[in-house]
Amino acid sequence: MADERVRYFVEGECEKKLIDELKRAGLLPPGKSTVFNVLTQRISFSRLMEIERGSFVIFVFDTDVENDLAILRGNIQILESQVPGVRIIKMIQVRNLEDELKRATNIKQITDITGSKSIGDFKSDFLRLKSCVTILNRHGFDISKMWCTKPEGEFASFSQDFSKIRRKTKKK
Repeated sequence: MADERVRYFVEGECEKKLIDELKRAGLLPPGKSTVFNVLTQRISFSRLMEIERGSFVIFVFDTDVENDLAILRGNIQILESQVPGVRIIKMIQVRNLEDELKRATNIKQITDITGSKSIGDFKSDFLRLKSCVTILNRHGFDISKMWCTKPEGEFASFSQDFSKIRRKTKKK
């Protein structure tokens, strides 16, 4: 996958930080990351024009909020109909990023990653980490356990696609 042909649309700043660091570590394909919530924001014509034909467009979003999924379905439909050869990959965070990180590490509480005093402080502390991947690795991080849980409820009709782009890690 060439850099210019991979676009990540991530729900928030913590997801952007994590995705960007996973790309730098070679665990995800390189590409541009943009904070853009595909559950609540419609893809504009100008944003469509930035996506090259044959691109991989990767959506990273949570399932912890009841949403009308019409916007998500509409975003998928417009990309598929307006960008020739686009491949949409869904990296669905079952419940939220914090739950994904707990499943992929050996921590008991999300605050163990950052040493935060409270769950409310976690996001701001996570954003201040110099290298979240280094910290995650100290907690037994296994990327193959990220974005693999089958979504439930309203989200059950969407596939979990991370395995389609996950970089294979070398055995030591």
